[in-house]
Amino acid sequence: MNNTHLLKHYLFLLFLIFPLLLFAQNNKKQTKKKECDLTITFDYDVEDLNVIFTNTVQNYDNILWDFGDGNTSKDDSPIHLYSKTGAYEFCISVTKENCTDKFCGQVYVFDPCE
Repeated sequence: MNNTHLLKHYLFLLFLIFPLLLFAQNNKKQTKKKECDLTITFDYDVEDLNVIFTNTVQNYDNILWDFGDGNTSKDDSPIHLYSKTGAYEFCISVTKENCTDKFCGQVYVFDPCE
């Protein structure tokens, strides 16, 4: 095998395995303990470019999701469709009695057609 052929194999494995490793890490429950007497908890699942966020926070006044791609939602448990493959920083902000707490994390989405 020549160097070009080996490089193609390594690149193929890199682009095949790296997204799978990130995808395996995406299905996790997230928790952040309080600054405002709030505990921010939620789950999320990734299905290609869709992310299903499930809010489990209790006793709050307002919630805001920032998906890291310029879109936001005030829904309790939004489903968000990203436009392209990539890693996105998302944030959930929760307000109770004029005190806001925030948690940010990263999600990787993958378009199987790319």
